[in-house]
Amino acid sequence: MPTGRCAIASASTDVKVTIDFPRLKTDATTPEALTISFARYVEKLMLHERGHVQNAITFARKIESGIRALGTESNCETLQDVANALGRALIEEAKQADIDYDSATRHGASQGATFP
Repeated sequence: MPTGRCAIASASTDVKVTIDFPRLKTDATTPEALTISFARYVEKLMLHERGHVQNAITFARKIESGIRALGTESNCETLQDVANALGRALIEEAKQADIDYDSATRHGASQGATFP
């Protein structure tokens, strides 16, 4: 690399996911059919949420590969700005992918995530 140039040596991402689920408060009077129905709902909701997780993983990989593919810049500050802009743009694409996924699945309803 010529003197006065800056390049990306490596890039990596971490995807950490937390999924919060509703809980059914039960007691001795809770009908078994309700408990079973709710369990099915949570199972289908997890299927839906896994789609969001896959979106996150896919876009994390796109960020990594996009940053790795960046060329050299005359200085590291410029390269940092370019890499950050790429990352921000892909994060916006990821947000839209989740919106589109929710729209296509009606927030999981088409995957069976409905209750009751």
